[in-house]
Amino acid sequence: MTTPILVLDAGHGLTTPGKQTMNGKYGIIKEWELNNKVLLYIMEYLKDYAITIYRTDDPTGKTDIDLLERVKRCNTYGAVLFISIHHNAGGGTGIEVYWHTKGTQEDKKIAEIVAPKLATSTGLRNRGVKQEAWTVLTCQATAILVEGGFMDTTSDYEYMCTEKGQRAYAKAIADSVIQYLSLEKKVVEQKPVQEENQSTSTVTTDKKWYQVVVGSYLGKNKANEVKAKLEAKGFTDVWIDVIQLKGETWYRVICGSYQDRTNADKIKAKLDKFYTGVWINVK
Repeated sequence: MTTPILVLDAGHGLTTPGKQTMNGKYGIIKEWELNNKVLLYIMEYLKDYAITIYRTDDPTGKTDIDLLERVKRCNTYGAVLFISIHHNAGGGTGIEVYWHTKGTQEDKKIAEIVAPKLATSTGLRNRGVKQEAWTVLTCQATAILVEGGFMDTTSDYEYMCTEKGQRAYAKAIADSVIQYLSLEKKVVEQKPVQEENQSTSTVTTDKKWYQVVVGSYLGKNKANEVKAKLEAKGFTDVWIDVIQLKGETWYRVICGSYQDRTNADKIKAKLDKFYTGVWINVK
């Protein structure tokens, strides 16, 4: 089964004019900062699921990436789902979810999943599902833009600026993604725990190999692209394993194979900084 690709987008950047909260209890906070915190919590909630996650914005927030460039990045990643994270302004209260005026029924479907979950999770008013011809929603993937509350309304502001509010926003998005993509948790075989009366020789005779799997893809080109990106980041011993599953050819990108589980775990920890859905295959 292929690993679905989710692309997340923290709207705007630290330098985007006017995109900030009111000067209230927590001071003035840039919208991107709020968007980014929610995005990172989404990734945290999805880390145990078989899904690969990329982002289109600048992770440092220093550059407000052009909207067309965000669309291009989403398309390049081969996403099946794109979610742009935002917070609202202009007076009012509550959450709302947008899909494109020329969008598909799939866009509408995920929007209608997110809106009630987000309202319930945050306790904010559900302003409903709406349509706008926004550039960032023109990517090839199923796409929505989410507004998580009003930055210039005291009640919304004081909630969304807290970790509780940000996690509630993120949890609703993560749960919606899990439902929409029918995600299952990753199954990773664990190394047997040595019992107290078990001799150390039993452990040293373990001849299993622990392969660090970044993802599996139906398209060889996509697998080669992921392999190239890994090598560009300095990872070595990267190769593509071709497997047959239910009559289909899959290209599995592997970043190292180790007899010592500890070494595999170390590589996985490094990869987790760049990818979501990395797992260890035991052979």
